[in-house]
This record gives sequence, structure tokens and C-alpha cells, in this order.
Amino acid sequence: MAGSGSRSKDRVWASPSHESGSTATRSSSEPLSFEVPFTTAREAVLVVGRQRLHLRVWQPPKPRDTILMLHGLESHGGWFAPLGPRLARSGHRVVAIDRFGSGLSDGRRGDLPDWRLLTLALQGAIQAFAEGKEIYCLGYSWGARWALAHAVAHPRDLSGLILMAPAFFVQRSYSRAARLFALATKELPLLLRMPVAEDTLLTNRPEGLAQIARDTLRLNSVTTRLLFQSGRMERIYTVPGKPLQMPVLHLVAGADRISDNTRNSTLLRRRVGADHYTETIYPAADHALMYAPDDCDVAGDINRWIQAICDRAQPWSIRLF
Repeated sequence: MAGSGSRSKDRVWASPSHESGSTATRSSSEPLSFEVPFTTAREAVLVVGRQRLHLRVWQPPKPRDTILMLHGLESHGGWFAPLGPRLARSGHRVVAIDRFGSGLSDGRRGDLPDWRLLTLALQGAIQAFAEGKEIYCLGYSWGARWALAHAVAHPRDLSGLILMAPAFFVQRSYSRAARLFALATKELPLLLRMPVAEDTLLTNRPEGLAQIARDTLRLNSVTTRLLFQSGRMERIYTVPGKPLQMPVLHLVAGADRISDNTRNSTLLRRRVGADHYTETIYPAADHALMYAPDDCDVAGDINRWIQAICDRAQPWSIRLF
């Protein structure tokens, strides 16, 4: 996972269907190696209130912008290890945040007392890393819910949104009995095992499966309180409202057996302004897109999308062919 070997540690203090949308399908590209520059992440701590959030930072010499990464329900920022270095190689500072109660961050394991803590965490990271440059946010799986809710509630905080295999709607959810139990105990930190039981639902890639199998920080249960708070947060983007006028890149794993791609695309095409929505599909990819470097140039697609945003923002440009 990210951050193995020698690492430096820093402390960061922070106060508390649109038919006109763009859609692309990615086929196989040149093989990509896991061994790329900036592989070793620098560790940092973001202090929100009295709790510390653990960060993994892939830092190029002269970052042109920052991409904040939000992980899934059971994972943590270390799962972005195959993706962070590639983006840093293209000049992006990448900051992967461990959610409260996940990874190496403070908090009861698998718990979230109040979803508004996530707002404070993201705004703290924005304050710490903006430096007058653009801030993008990438949300993977459950982290896409966090990212989209923040973008809808605080659109001026971000320059763009990247939703990677989002889990707004999923194919396999909790049973009816488990949902009733969660509702009855919504104010309590009672653990409930997550419905994803097989690692191969996440990826079939040997490198990814090996890293996931070695991961001692992975969660296999979350609290009913977290699930209730997640539901409260989701209302921000599920309630009808003005379309989001922010560039949004939807990265779709075509062979995803966790996310419901059709319903997720429908939600985003309805929630995001038509001129701001881009969808890229990787037909053979599994849910954990960061572990598919042989078939998907995810980092390259993100880099080109950001470059296109920057080009459109310029009053004029000259291109030499």
C-alpha cells in the first residue's frame, strides 16, 4: 500500500440523460507499470476540531493544482497508491484523505457520528492545500457520495468533480432485515457487516487482489450510525434542485458488479448541467478502477479532462501542430 518504506510526516492544521453531455469509451491502452515516480507518499495529519485525519500526499516538484481523493466505505487512502503517483507525474498534487474511523485517522473504527464532520474535513483540506490554485475532488465508490454532496452544498469550494465507479446506487445492498436493524439503532455505534463479501467483486487484477489481501486497515463492518448519517448526507443531492454548474467527470467501470451504472448515470445526467458532464466508460474494468492499470489509463483521462477545463478557462490560446 501507499507509504511503505521510508516516509516523512507533516502536520497540517485546519479550523474546524443529457444528450449533449460528453461520453467516451476507453479501450485497452499501452501497458502501465505500478512502478512510477512519486510512488512513496508523504504522510500528513489534518487536524479537524480535536481529531486527526491521516493524509497521503503525492507531491510533484511544482504542483499546478490539487486533487483531493475520498475513498470508499471499506477502504482508505492507501487504495489510491496505483493512481496517485501517475497523477503526480503529470504535475498534480494528490491528497488522499482517510475518513474519520478509517485507515489511520482518529475515530471509532467504521463509525461516523455526524456527516457534517466530513464537510469540515474537506473544507480543512481545501484550506490547507489550495495555495491559490485549482482544487479538484475525486470520490471513489462511497466516497463519491461524500464528494457530490459537498459539491452540491458548497459549489464554490471546488473547481471540478471526478466520480470514479460511484456507489450512489449499488447492485447488492443490505438485506431488508439489516436495513430495519440499522434504522432502529441509527443513533448507536453498532457494527453491521458490509454486503461486499468477495474481493473479486472489487477487482480481478492479481496486483490489486494481493494488495487488498495484505491490507490490515480495511474495514469489514461499519456502524448503523454511519449508515444513517450517510443517508442524511445523500439527501443533499437526491432532492431535486438546480443542476450543478461544475465540470464533472464520471468514470464508469463497465464490468462493475457493485455499482449500478445505469442508475448512477441517470442520477448524474439529471443532477449535473448538460454542458458540464463527461462520462468515460472502461468496458472490461471492475469496480476498483485504480487496480486496472493494464486496461485503463484513468490517470491519463483525468489529466486530459483537467487540461481541457484549463484550456476553456483561458481567454485565448495558441496551439502548435
